[in-house]
Amino acid sequence: MQIQKSFILLGFALLIVLAPLGVAQAQGALPPVPPAPVGENYIVDQLGWLNADQAGEINTIVTNLDREGLAEIAILTTTDCGDDYKRYRYEVFNTWGVGHANDNDGLLIAVCWGEPGKRNIEQEPGYGMEGTLPDLLLNKVVKEVYLPYQTAKRNGDGLVAMVRTYNEIIRGGSYESAMQNALQPLKDDGQYVAPETKEMTSDEAWALLFSTPFMGLTCGIWIIIAVVLFFAYYFYAISQGWIKPGTGNYTGGNDGGNDSPSSPFGGGDSGGGGASTNIG
Repeated sequence: MQIQKSFILLGFALLIVLAPLGVAQAQGALPPVPPAPVGENYIVDQLGWLNADQAGEINTIVTNLDREGLAEIAILTTTDCGDDYKRYRYEVFNTWGVGHANDNDGLLIAVCWGEPGKRNIEQEPGYGMEGTLPDLLLNKVVKEVYLPYQTAKRNGDGLVAMVRTYNEIIRGGSYESAMQNALQPLKDDGQYVAPETKEMTSDEAWALLFSTPFMGLTCGIWIIIAVVLFFAYYFYAISQGWIKPGTGNYTGGNDGGNDSPSSPFGGGDSGGGGASTNIG
């Protein structure tokens, strides 16, 4: 019993040590979220990438998706996403309430145009969109659809091409077909250059896993917290007689639900996933 109590105290001690680190990361300075678009406009273009025709096409596509109850896509371009791009896109998504509240079928495309080397396209999907647009697909669309347009110095057309691609996929089309259709204008103009591909090594994959922020904390810290909580709860459950060592039988406790609150703004709710793709 003394050993069990020692483990419980150790667990809480580690949490106390890790908590300030987590709070420091989670409370890093973020720029203010810009006001959400209004009416049938789904774009906040602070970089001025989109001309009237490009913005008009995006708004038409998204308006039709919205009216048909299929999805909502929001576009933000800005020079300032703070130090934590992933947290900023999460805040923008949930502050704006992108997507239909009952389906959580939103997608935010945020261009964070910082200093060279810190220029990303951040994408945040709603819970209901993660099956249709998984994180790997979001990343591929930036690399295989958007980047060829950026190489041709047609950034605005690249955003339009991304929205065209998602529109086709959401309506049941395949990615390959959607990608080819979105790239066709660039090929017709003789400006298409295939993007370079680089295979990720296993060491790079593990480093990415442990360094990638999620909800303000790196995955490595979340793993440590999860392990500590598991052992703290395990030994506490033994001390209360809920679990009998060696049997694995659970004998007590309440089985509650996991009700995620919807956006306070009446819109969609983020799934907490997404893709962060460097573009220069």
